[in-house]
Parts: sequence; structure tokens; C-alpha cells
Amino acid sequence: MVQKLIYEVLETSMRLLNPILPFTMYEVNKYLPGRKVDNPTYLSYPTTVEVEEKLDELYSSFLKLRDDVLKVLENRRQEGVIGSSQEASLLLYVEDKTLSEALNKLDLKELARLFIVSKVTLVSASNGLEKGEVSYLSVKKHDGHKCLRCWNYEDASHMHEVDGEEVCDRCYEAIKNLEEQNDEK
Repeated sequence: MVQKLIYEVLETSMRLLNPILPFTMYEVNKYLPGRKVDNPTYLSYPTTVEVEEKLDELYSSFLKLRDDVLKVLENRRQEGVIGSSQEASLLLYVEDKTLSEALNKLDLKELARLFIVSKVTLVSASNGLEKGEVSYLSVKKHDGHKCLRCWNYEDASHMHEVDGEEVCDRCYEAIKNLEEQNDEK
């Protein structure tokens, strides 16, 4: 999915930049996989895509939720509870049923990456949480270990030692894959 997005961005950029940088875009087109036209000058300009209204509303709600999270993170940073957002563990309750269902479909690790925190926990009640514009939330300092590669905090059970440094599961897998690729060469 990410590769498809990168491909679409590159192809669209190539079409848009062709009138300004025709020789460079000719070279880009030459190496772009799957091309059928020899010269990008023959390609038409990209067209706009209509976005579903529901998806647009959901995205707007998510941006409001992100604003809530960023505001509380900044407050905790000023209070000295956390130093960086990656030290944060976030408890989150969302009343909006559509947004809540969308968040429940996401992997919690991915949700934590979107908010740039170490951990996100979705809760089913707003008891004891701070009210935001579209959510109730609480931020506390994560009590785990800091990964020295990505700086996120993880529980001790998710840490691995590599060359005398502690790294999380995700970074450990990335290092292992990189070593395997180097061994193949």
C-alpha cells in the first residue's frame, strides 16, 4: 500500500513538473516501472479525486482528536511530567461512535506512532480523564525502558539487547532484517 502511494505521488509529480523540467522528468519516466509512454509530455495532467464525505468528516474528527492529544501532551511537558511526547503513555476515550470504531480498527502501535507517543490505551469510560474537544484523555509517563534506536518506551518484555544497547521489538526486527540483507550480499 505504501509503495502504491509513493508510486502515485511520483507519477503525479512527474506529470506536474514536466512543463518546467522536461529533460529531468524524461529521465524519471524512463526509470519509473510500468511506464507505457516513451515521453511524459504525452501524458495528460492529473485529475482531482473526489473524497467521500464520510471519510472527510472522519479525517476532520481525527485531526480534532490529534489536537486534543497534542494539547494535553504539551500541558504535561510544561508540568514536568514528561520530557518528550515519546515518554508518554496515553489513555483515550472517544464519545463519537464513528471515530471510536475507526480507532478500534487500528493497531494500537500504529495509533501510538500517529500521536508520537510510546503507548495508547483505548478505554471504555471517561472516568477520571481530562476533557478535550472530542475526547477524554490522560497522559502519564511510560514506566518502561527507552529504546536507544527509536527513543520510544517499551515494557521490559519487549526489549532486546543488540551490541550492548536495549532496543524494542520493532527496531530489533529492522536490525535483524538489515543484517540478513547484508549477509545475502
